[in-house]
Amino acid sequence: MIFDRLANAGLYTDVHPLFPRVFAWLREHGATAEPGRHEIGDGAYASIEEYAVHPFRHYETHCRYIDIQVVVSGEEFIYIGSAAEMKAEHAYDATRDIAFWTQEPNEGIPVGMKAGDMLVIWPHEAHAPGCVKGSGSQAVRKIVAKVPIEEVR
Repeated sequence: MIFDRLANAGLYTDVHPLFPRVFAWLREHGATAEPGRHEIGDGAYASIEEYAVHPFRHYETHCRYIDIQVVVSGEEFIYIGSAAEMKAEHAYDATRDIAFWTQEPNEGIPVGMKAGDMLVIWPHEAHAPGCVKGSGSQAVRKIVAKVPIEEVR
């Protein structure tokens, strides 16, 4: 996991060959792009999402992509945990590149996300995005960039 501000993304361009392109797209287009899927290139893409935060539901993992999650507006918690220590709730769905895991939120690390925050999540890191931070419902606008990698299991 990498937790930082999008403004500092340049520190991480050597981590993956597509990170420079993805970070450039996030800085140039992310805050103003319409909701939906946007192709970045070489298999990388970004989804602009708008939703109300919710109570913790479950963790998820992916095999084919690194997630780069950036909050544009609002606040949320994203819980991070180890899938190796969790029980599978729903087996891996290759079509959707997602598996769901059962675990209590207090078993993970709560990462408080606010506008401008960036969280890079690797495939072995289970995560529960969109969770309520504090009390009440709040609207969040977020970018989830997907960066392809070789399949990891």
